Amino acid sequence: AHSDKLSSVVMTQTTYTMLAVAAITIAMARAQPALVDVCARTWNLPCTNCRGLPIPYNRIGSSWGPVDKIFFDASEIPHFCVVQDIDITMDIRHTFSSDMSFNLTNPNNMTRNLGRACHTSNNNFKVILDDSGQSSSDDCSPSPFDRVQTEGAPFSEFAFKDASGLWELDVYDRLAADVGHINDVTISIRTTQ
Repeated sequence: AHSDKLSSVVMTQTTYTMLAVAAITIAMARAQPALVDVCARTWNLPCTNCRGLPIPYNRIGSSWGPVDKIFFDASEIPHFCVVQDIDITMDIRHTFSSDMSFNLTNPNNMTRNLGRACHTSNNNFKVILDDSGQSSSDDCSPSPFDRVQTEGAPFSEFAFKDASGLWELDVYDRLAADVGHINDVTISIRTTQ
């Protein structure tokens, strides 16, 4: 009789342990999709300091002078989300669009040159820089906010890197005489876990 009681207690404890493990497994399975859903989205981040920013000529001899630094605050992106894709929407007034070149720096100080958004002498441009864009930068966006393909797919190099933090876009005016200013710039970061 004593061994029957002991056996019954052991079976009860085993049952409770199995139920507890099952409950934890179910809870983890339910939590995981929620975590993925948080990251599976596009974050449209406006510049924090760019509206009306002048674009001065900043080439000094064979080196660059001070550049215009545009910042995007991505601190609202959870720290466990990584970059899947990036696009940058630019609305810029300039009297010779192909004078400008851009560098993008992520929160971990990795910098990539984006080249020029336009390769023409057109005044002003409104483009979406996109590694898989359909328009060529030689067209300088015949229609407002066409998706212009970047040179060498630089955004792909940020893939699976941290997305959260402060992003920086540096604007270079490579030639003298022509000037302009920035109307607006937005970075769109699609994230994944």
